[in-house]
Amino acid sequence: MAFGYVDPFATATNNLEIKKNQNSGECDCCPVTEENSESCHDCCIKVNYEDIKVGDRTAMAFGFATATNNIKIVTNQE
Repeated sequence: MAFGYVDPFATATNNLEIKKNQNSGECDCCPVTEENSESCHDCCIKVNYEDIKVGDRTAMAFGFATATNNIKIVTNQE
């Protein structure tokens, strides 16, 4: 929160950077034979769910002031 007058100029800056990497793991397939034909399925079907919540990131300025709100989210899924 910034309250500005003519001089000096007030600034409210809110910076947030989130870096997130997810790896759901390797596929460990079992070979399909007559004995395990019903127990082995396509083992390389993966579900990789990602939920990022930032919340309230309010930057306010009053008078001769500026407010900046920067949010950068970088995600990587394998």
